[in-house]
Amino acid sequence: MMVTLLLAMVGSAALFKLIGGAVIVLAGLAFLRRALSRTFRQGDAGGLYGLALLWVPGLIAVALSVVSIVVVTANQPGNLAYSLAVVMFGCETAILVMDGLDADGLASSFMGVR
Repeated sequence: MMVTLLLAMVGSAALFKLIGGAVIVLAGLAFLRRALSRTFRQGDAGGLYGLALLWVPGLIAVALSVVSIVVVTANQPGNLAYSLAVVMFGCETAILVMDGLDADGLASSFMGVR
């Protein structure tokens, strides 16, 4: 979220495209690694519904992040579309980062619970 705020304050479309694209690539790779490992670890236990729950949120977040970068670079800073696209980019990037986290490991170590 901090990167999104800094990019919005700078107001440079080229910088938003470069840095925002790098953020999407890094978060997307983390999501891809986690989704692939969970897919192979889960096997056929979850079925098609389990695979959809695993893959669809991250893929939608990647697609909406890319769309928001396109909208940001097509509009001028201060425009309503620009502002909404910046907010959407921040939210979708946060969703993508959280989807790429290893939630199983975090849940077991949260507050010292084993």
